[in-house]
Amino acid sequence: MSTVTQSTGPVGSGNHVVAPGECLESIAAKAGHSMEYLWNHPDNAEIKSIRKNPNVLLPGDRLAVPAIRAGSASVPTAQCHRFRRKGVPSRLRVQVSSVGKPRANEPYRLVIDGNTLEGTTDGEGWVDASIPPGAQVGELVVGPGSVGRQTFRLQLGGMDPVTEPIGIQKRLSNLGFACEETGDLDDQTRGAIAEFQTQAGMEATGEPDDAFRDRLVQDHGS
Repeated sequence: MSTVTQSTGPVGSGNHVVAPGECLESIAAKAGHSMEYLWNHPDNAEIKSIRKNPNVLLPGDRLAVPAIRAGSASVPTAQCHRFRRKGVPSRLRVQVSSVGKPRANEPYRLVIDGNTLEGTTDGEGWVDASIPPGAQVGELVVGPGSVGRQTFRLQLGGMDPVTEPIGIQKRLSNLGFACEETGDLDDQTRGAIAEFQTQAGMEATGEPDDAFRDRLVQDHGS
């Protein structure tokens, strides 16, 4: 596993300044590009090298977003043709567990920006659903009836880098640790770090060193 680098603040020199809650996928969708095109663009090499994950950007990062170029396609006339835009829709994947056990084969209701989707978790408790690339908020309700039902508020979009206090806090909160998203390494955050370290079998220092950051990214999944 590669070691996470220390905080560098905003990086990049492109024409688009990343706003809070944005990720490469939502930026690409608004601009009419695919995420892969922007992520692999030569002018975004610095961001790609430092952030490593297209869904982990820091507000203030500068991303190169070229203007759309006109294209053409040769197709037979007098026929119906279907064109699909790359990267649309996006996918949301969330694993739901209770008391350390996945909630397998449970009914769920997912509300994304006011639109409702219903389905069933898979055998490992995963919810896998198509959502709009620019979705911002959602709610996930898992379980039948009122007994044992779990409700999760979802804040969709970009995740802050783990090198930043806010990135640490968001990941700890997502993993179920009591940690307000203040952007400062306060006493509550250090306590949550120590609790995470204890559960992970690490020395409970409460300090966000490289070993802690690497394990937090591993357990969080990004």
